[in-house]
Amino acid sequence: MCWQIFFEKNLPTHPCLKHFPHLETEKMPPNQIAMKILFCTLEDVLLTTLEYRFRKKGWQLSVAKTARRALDMAKKELPDVLVIDLELPEYEGLDIVQHFRKQIHPTVPLLTIAPAEEESLLFESLRLGANDFILKPLKPDELMLRIRRWLA
Repeated sequence: MCWQIFFEKNLPTHPCLKHFPHLETEKMPPNQIAMKILFCTLEDVLLTTLEYRFRKKGWQLSVAKTARRALDMAKKELPDVLVIDLELPEYEGLDIVQHFRKQIHPTVPLLTIAPAEEESLLFESLRLGANDFILKPLKPDELMLRIRRWLA
């Protein structure tokens, strides 16, 4: 996994990339606005992988490691999608879902992630206003497909 992350982080600027044009990152059309994804989690390894993949798609990833920080960031600049890890300390993830829906924005797509054994948290997040959920271990490609679906 470490080599994969190193490779993904260094590939876009590697000098040999000119010899392998099929590996180039996707270019965003000139007049398209970058999608803003706000991700609230404590998992640094996951964030490193997602940051590369999101940038490759032309999406802008903002990261918050606490519920309070995520809500402050969402108030300053409303994201196009909010992704919340429900495994934050003291069930902060559910607090973000409820507060975001009631006080910040009622319709911005909101996705939650949690392990399958925390099924009750996932269902509670849907009851509080989340649009969708993804089970851990999180697969980056699945997350990107779900985000694309909610942005379409």
